[in-house]
Amino acid sequence: FFNTSSFFNYRCDWKYDGIISDRCEGVLKHKNYSGMMKGRNFYLLGNSVIRHYSFNIKYLLDGTDNSTKLSRLDEKMKCGDVVSINTCSHETSCGITIDFMWKQTFGNLTDPTDARSVCCERKIPTKQCLKARFSNASRDDILIIGSLFINSNVFLGNDKLAAKYFGNILNSQHTLQVSDVNAIIDALLQSFPGAIIWLPFPYTRSIIPSKMIEDSNSFTLKAIEAVCSERLLFINTYPILKSQNHLYIDDIHHPGELSDIVVRIIFSSLNIEN
Repeated sequence: FFNTSSFFNYRCDWKYDGIISDRCEGVLKHKNYSGMMKGRNFYLLGNSVIRHYSFNIKYLLDGTDNSTKLSRLDEKMKCGDVVSINTCSHETSCGITIDFMWKQTFGNLTDPTDARSVCCERKIPTKQCLKARFSNASRDDILIIGSLFINSNVFLGNDKLAAKYFGNILNSQHTLQVSDVNAIIDALLQSFPGAIIWLPFPYTRSIIPSKMIEDSNSFTLKAIEAVCSERLLFINTYPILKSQNHLYIDDIHHPGELSDIVVRIIFSSLNIEN
Protein backbone atom coordinates (compact mmCIF):
# COMPACT_ATOMS: atom_id res chain seq x y z
CA PHE A 1 0.00 0.00 0.00
CA PHE A 2 2.78 2.42 0.84
CA ASN A 3 4.79 3.72 -2.08
CA THR A 4 7.92 1.58 -2.17
CA SER A 5 10.22 4.62 -2.38
CA SER A 6 8.97 6.32 0.78
CA PHE A 7 6.47 5.95 3.60
CA PHE A 8 5.70 9.66 3.59
CA ASN A 9 4.46 12.31 1.20
CA TYR A 10 7.09 15.03 1.54
CA ARG A 11 5.41 17.17 -1.14
CA CYS A 12 2.70 18.06 1.36
CA ASP A 13 3.99 20.48 4.00
CA TRP A 14 0.86 20.12 6.24
CA LYS A 15 0.80 23.83 7.06
CA TYR A 16 -2.57 25.32 7.92
CA ASP A 17 -3.20 28.98 8.60
CA GLY A 18 -6.76 29.12 7.37
CA ILE A 19 -5.66 28.17 3.85
CA ILE A 20 -4.81 24.59 2.89
CA SER A 21 -1.61 24.14 0.87
CA ASP A 22 -2.37 23.23 -2.76
CA ARG A 23 -0.04 20.26 -2.41
CA CYS A 24 -2.26 18.86 0.35
CA GLU A 25 -5.58 19.84 -1.16
CA GLY A 26 -6.42 16.50 -2.78
CA VAL A 27 -5.89 14.43 0.33
CA LEU A 28 -7.26 16.89 2.86
CA LYS A 29 -10.52 17.13 0.93
CA HIS A 30 -10.61 13.43 0.07
CA LYS A 31 -14.16 12.09 0.28
CA ASN A 32 -13.46 8.36 0.36
CA TYR A 33 -11.23 8.10 3.43
CA SER A 34 -12.21 4.49 4.10
CA GLY A 35 -11.14 3.50 0.57
CA MET A 36 -7.92 5.47 0.93
CA MET A 37 -7.00 3.67 4.18
CA LYS A 38 -8.38 0.24 3.32
CA GLY A 39 -6.16 -2.64 4.40
CA ARG A 40 -4.31 -0.79 7.15
CA ASN A 41 -4.86 -0.31 10.88
CA PHE A 42 -4.02 2.55 13.24
CA TYR A 43 -2.25 2.40 16.59
CA LEU A 44 -2.03 5.43 18.88
CA LEU A 45 0.03 6.14 22.00
CA GLY A 46 -0.38 9.32 24.04
CA ASN A 47 -2.57 11.43 26.28
CA SER A 48 -6.24 12.51 26.20
CA VAL A 49 -5.71 14.61 23.05
CA ILE A 50 -4.31 11.60 21.19
CA ARG A 51 -7.16 9.51 22.59
CA HIS A 52 -9.63 11.85 20.92
CA TYR A 53 -7.71 11.62 17.63
CA SER A 54 -8.29 7.86 17.77
CA PHE A 55 -12.04 8.50 17.82
CA ASN A 56 -11.71 11.22 15.20
CA ILE A 57 -9.98 8.80 12.81
CA LYS A 58 -12.98 6.48 13.18
CA TYR A 59 -15.42 9.37 12.65
CA LEU A 60 -13.68 10.42 9.42
CA LEU A 61 -13.36 6.88 8.09
CA ASP A 62 -17.01 6.10 8.88
CA GLY A 63 -18.33 9.50 7.77
CA THR A 64 -20.00 9.89 11.18
CA ASP A 65 -22.60 12.63 11.53
CA ASN A 66 -21.87 15.25 14.21
CA SER A 67 -25.07 14.38 16.08
CA THR A 68 -23.87 10.82 16.75
CA LYS A 69 -20.30 11.60 17.86
CA LEU A 70 -19.43 10.85 21.48
CA SER A 71 -18.71 13.65 23.94
CA ARG A 72 -15.18 13.87 25.36
CA LEU A 73 -16.46 12.46 28.68
CA ASP A 74 -18.10 9.52 26.90
CA GLU A 75 -14.88 8.86 24.97
CA LYS A 76 -12.97 8.87 28.25
CA MET A 77 -15.42 6.44 29.87
CA LYS A 78 -15.36 4.15 26.83
CA CYS A 79 -11.57 3.82 27.14
CA GLY A 80 -11.59 3.44 30.93
CA ASP A 81 -11.60 6.20 33.52
CA VAL A 82 -8.39 5.09 35.27
CA VAL A 83 -5.60 7.02 33.53
CA SER A 84 -2.85 4.42 33.89
CA ILE A 85 -4.92 1.69 32.20
CA ASN A 86 -6.78 3.95 29.78
CA THR A 87 -6.90 1.92 26.57
CA CYS A 88 -9.46 0.97 23.93
CA SER A 89 -9.96 -0.21 20.37
CA HIS A 90 -12.48 0.88 17.75
CA GLU A 91 -13.39 -0.78 14.49
CA THR A 92 -14.70 1.13 11.49
CA SER A 93 -17.54 0.01 9.27
CA CYS A 94 -14.98 -1.10 6.67
CA GLY A 95 -13.02 -3.26 9.12
CA ILE A 96 -10.16 -0.91 9.99
CA THR A 97 -9.01 -1.25 13.62
CA ILE A 98 -7.96 1.81 15.64
CA ASP A 99 -6.11 0.91 18.83
CA PHE A 100 -5.37 3.51 21.53
CA MET A 101 -3.08 3.00 24.53
CA TRP A 102 -2.43 5.64 27.19
CA LYS A 103 1.28 6.46 27.14
CA GLN A 104 1.99 9.95 28.45
CA THR A 105 5.75 9.48 28.66
CA PHE A 106 8.63 7.30 27.50
CA GLY A 107 11.33 6.74 30.10
CA ASN A 108 13.49 3.83 31.17
CA LEU A 109 12.61 0.95 28.83
CA THR A 110 13.45 -1.77 31.35
CA ASP A 111 11.72 -0.22 34.34
CA PRO A 112 8.14 -1.44 35.04
CA THR A 113 7.48 1.80 36.93
CA ASP A 114 7.68 3.89 33.73
CA ALA A 115 5.39 6.79 34.68
CA ARG A 116 1.71 7.05 33.60
CA SER A 117 1.57 4.04 31.31
CA VAL A 118 -0.45 0.85 31.01
CA CYS A 119 2.95 -0.85 31.09
CA CYS A 120 3.33 0.54 34.60
CA GLU A 121 -0.11 -0.70 35.67
CA ARG A 122 0.58 -4.19 34.36
CA LYS A 123 4.13 -4.19 35.76
CA ILE A 124 5.62 -4.99 32.35
CA PRO A 125 8.79 -3.22 31.13
CA THR A 126 8.01 -0.83 28.26
CA LYS A 127 10.06 -2.62 25.62
CA GLN A 128 8.29 -5.92 26.31
CA CYS A 129 4.94 -4.13 26.43
CA LEU A 130 5.48 -2.54 23.00
CA LYS A 131 6.37 -5.85 21.37
CA ALA A 132 3.22 -7.42 22.75
CA ARG A 133 1.05 -4.45 21.80
CA PHE A 134 2.26 -4.41 18.19
CA SER A 135 2.55 -8.18 17.68
CA ASN A 136 -0.15 -8.14 14.98
CA ALA A 137 0.94 -4.92 13.25
CA SER A 138 2.06 -4.98 9.61
CA ARG A 139 4.17 -2.78 7.36
CA ASP A 140 1.01 -1.12 6.06
CA ASP A 141 -0.18 0.00 9.49
CA ILE A 142 0.31 3.44 11.05
CA LEU A 143 1.45 4.35 14.57
CA ILE A 144 0.67 7.85 15.89
CA ILE A 145 2.50 8.97 19.03
CA GLY A 146 2.00 11.97 21.29
CA SER A 147 4.23 10.85 24.17
CA LEU A 148 7.02 12.81 25.85
CA PHE A 149 10.58 11.70 26.60
CA ILE A 150 11.57 11.70 30.28
CA ASN A 151 14.41 10.56 32.48
CA SER A 152 12.65 8.08 34.78
CA ASN A 153 15.44 8.31 37.33
CA VAL A 154 14.79 11.98 38.11
CA PHE A 155 11.19 12.50 37.01
CA LEU A 156 8.70 13.26 39.79
CA GLY A 157 5.26 12.54 38.38
CA ASN A 158 3.03 13.01 41.41
CA ASP A 159 2.24 16.70 41.04
CA LYS A 160 -1.42 17.45 40.46
CA LEU A 161 -0.73 20.90 39.03
CA ALA A 162 -0.25 20.56 35.28
CA ALA A 163 2.40 23.29 35.01
CA LYS A 164 4.49 21.73 37.78
CA TYR A 165 4.02 18.25 36.32
CA PHE A 166 5.17 19.43 32.91
CA GLY A 167 8.01 21.39 34.48
CA ASN A 168 9.25 18.15 36.03
CA ILE A 169 9.13 16.52 32.60
CA LEU A 170 11.29 19.30 31.16
CA ASN A 171 13.74 19.10 34.03
CA SER A 172 14.09 15.37 33.43
CA GLN A 173 14.59 15.97 29.68
CA HIS A 174 17.56 18.23 30.40
CA THR A 175 19.31 15.26 32.00
CA LEU A 176 18.64 12.81 29.18
CA GLN A 177 21.50 11.50 27.08
CA VAL A 178 21.21 11.06 23.30
CA SER A 179 21.71 7.33 23.78
CA ASP A 180 18.70 7.17 26.15
CA VAL A 181 16.36 8.72 23.59
CA ASN A 182 17.81 6.72 20.71
CA ALA A 183 17.13 3.52 22.66
CA ILE A 184 13.46 4.48 23.02
CA ILE A 185 13.05 5.29 19.31
CA ASP A 186 14.96 2.17 18.28
CA ALA A 187 12.65 0.06 20.44
CA LEU A 188 9.63 1.59 18.69
CA LEU A 189 11.12 0.98 15.24
CA GLN A 190 11.94 -2.61 16.16
CA SER A 191 8.49 -3.24 17.65
CA PHE A 192 6.38 -1.53 14.98
CA PRO A 193 6.94 -2.39 11.29
CA GLY A 194 4.91 0.39 9.65
CA ALA A 195 4.97 4.18 9.44
CA ILE A 196 5.40 6.07 12.73
CA ILE A 197 4.13 9.64 13.06
CA TRP A 198 5.12 11.64 16.15
CA LEU A 199 2.97 14.64 17.12
CA PRO A 200 4.08 17.48 19.43
CA PHE A 201 2.62 18.24 22.81
CA PRO A 202 -0.36 20.49 21.98
CA TYR A 203 -0.70 24.19 22.65
CA THR A 204 -2.46 24.97 25.93
CA ARG A 205 -4.32 28.21 26.54
CA SER A 206 -3.14 28.85 30.09
CA ILE A 207 -2.15 25.83 32.18
CA ILE A 208 1.37 25.44 30.76
CA PRO A 209 3.61 28.29 29.49
CA SER A 210 4.08 28.15 25.71
CA LYS A 211 7.88 28.41 26.00
CA MET A 212 7.99 25.22 28.09
CA ILE A 213 5.96 23.30 25.52
CA GLU A 214 7.92 24.68 22.57
CA ASP A 215 11.23 23.70 24.21
CA SER A 216 9.95 20.19 24.82
CA ASN A 217 8.68 19.85 21.24
CA SER A 218 12.04 21.05 19.90
CA PHE A 219 13.74 18.41 22.01
CA THR A 220 11.46 15.71 20.56
CA LEU A 221 12.05 16.91 17.00
CA LYS A 222 15.84 16.89 17.41
CA ALA A 223 15.73 13.39 18.90
CA ILE A 224 13.66 12.08 15.99
CA GLU A 225 15.77 13.81 13.34
CA ALA A 226 18.93 12.30 14.87
CA VAL A 227 17.62 8.79 14.20
CA CYS A 228 16.99 9.54 10.51
CA SER A 229 14.58 6.71 9.74
CA GLU A 230 12.46 6.64 6.59
CA ARG A 231 9.63 5.19 8.70
CA LEU A 232 9.57 7.97 11.30
CA LEU A 233 8.14 11.48 10.82
CA PHE A 234 7.54 14.40 13.21
CA ILE A 235 4.55 16.53 12.17
CA ASN A 236 4.57 19.87 13.96
CA THR A 237 0.86 20.59 14.48
CA TYR A 238 1.63 22.94 17.41
CA PRO A 239 1.49 26.18 15.34
CA ILE A 240 -1.83 25.10 13.85
CA LEU A 241 -3.34 24.41 17.26
CA LYS A 242 -1.99 27.68 18.64
CA SER A 243 -3.34 29.78 15.76
CA GLN A 244 -6.74 28.07 15.86
CA ASN A 245 -7.14 27.75 19.64
CA HIS A 246 -10.46 29.58 19.50
CA LEU A 247 -11.79 26.16 18.45
CA TYR A 248 -10.71 24.62 21.78
CA ILE A 249 -13.40 23.54 24.27
CA ASP A 250 -11.05 24.00 27.26
CA ASP A 251 -7.35 24.62 27.92
CA ILE A 252 -6.11 21.78 25.70
CA HIS A 253 -8.87 19.70 24.09
CA HIS A 254 -10.18 20.47 20.61
CA PRO A 255 -12.75 17.97 19.30
CA GLY A 256 -14.56 18.87 16.11
CA GLU A 257 -13.17 20.96 13.24
CA LEU A 258 -9.63 21.32 14.59
CA SER A 259 -9.23 17.60 15.26
CA ASP A 260 -10.55 16.94 11.75
CA ILE A 261 -7.78 19.17 10.38
CA VAL A 262 -5.08 17.36 12.39
CA VAL A 263 -6.26 13.89 11.34
CA ARG A 264 -6.50 14.95 7.68
CA ILE A 265 -2.96 16.32 7.91
CA ILE A 266 -1.86 12.93 9.22
CA PHE A 267 -3.61 11.24 6.29
CA SER A 268 -2.00 13.68 3.85
CA SER A 269 1.47 12.89 5.14
CA LEU A 270 1.19 9.22 4.14
CA ASN A 271 2.59 8.29 0.74
CA ILE A 272 -0.17 5.88 -0.19
CA GLU A 273 -0.65 4.26 -3.58
CA ASN A 274 -4.31 4.34 -4.56
